[in-house]
Amino acid sequence: MVEFYAPWCGHCKNLAPEYKKVAQAFHGIVPIIAVDADDKSNAALASRFGVQGFPTLKLIINGKPQDYTGGRTASAIQTELLNAIRNHTNSKLGTNSNSGSSSNSNSNSNSSNNDSQSAAIDANDSNFEQLV
Repeated sequence: MVEFYAPWCGHCKNLAPEYKKVAQAFHGIVPIIAVDADDKSNAALASRFGVQGFPTLKLIINGKPQDYTGGRTASAIQTELLNAIRNHTNSKLGTNSNSGSSSNSNSNSNSSNNDSQSAAIDANDSNFEQLV
């Protein structure tokens, strides 16, 4: 998730402590990024993401930005992030969001085994700490 903010913006100042809670909660799991879009050096970045007002929040999934239009509390942002993660992983697994454990979880295990291994990051003793 990316927040584009301006230091002088009152709504940004109100969001800051909530966004910080989200960043702390998701640290090491999901990148929570803040960009000072009022800084001239970030103008091109803000333009690339269509920032027209502050704060602007974007969910970025597979490199594709999506407008975040949910609530501005840590709890609301957390819920939206978890839903986005759930929806994304469910689409990859071929499951729907309403199922807890799938009764057909083994049905695709043989056909997708090679794909899942190739999507995993290869670790060894020299790179394990950096990856984890």
